[in-house]
Amino acid sequence: MTALPPRKLVVGGLAFSAVLAMLLLAGALAYGRKETEGPPFAYAAGTEDVAEGCRGILALTNTELVFKCPEHPITIPYTAITLMEYRPEVSAKILRMDLKWKVQLPVEHGRKTRKNRYFSVVFEQGGTHLVVFEVEPQTMVSYLAELELKANKRVEVWGYAD
Repeated sequence: MTALPPRKLVVGGLAFSAVLAMLLLAGALAYGRKETEGPPFAYAAGTEDVAEGCRGILALTNTELVFKCPEHPITIPYTAITLMEYRPEVSAKILRMDLKWKVQLPVEHGRKTRKNRYFSVVFEQGGTHLVVFEVEPQTMVSYLAELELKANKRVEVWGYAD
């Protein structure tokens, strides 16, 4: 009995091209994703004495919302909250309020985009205060229901159909 010569694996040209194209597309999509560096919430603007861009986490306790930023944590009792919004930009309703802004809105604010990115909280604590956080929708969606439940107030979310 004679031994058969080793077989060579031959992949058809069309199948090989299709697999290669799918791998390249998957790699391009993964490379194009913008990953947030560090904690998901960034202080974008408001009346609090926190440096612009200070990154932290948002903790929801039973009685208060706490922004844990290394420089200056912010604690807001749910009972003090008068308005919560999550929109592509801060609403005109908030901009018309007579507030003493310590950190102004970023220059790119007002650029027309459909993607929600600013979570604004107006609260009363010896006067009217405002905090505006920049946060990606993938992160914010997990907070919305819990915020509404604990604060017993609705978060006004800008829908794409609005």
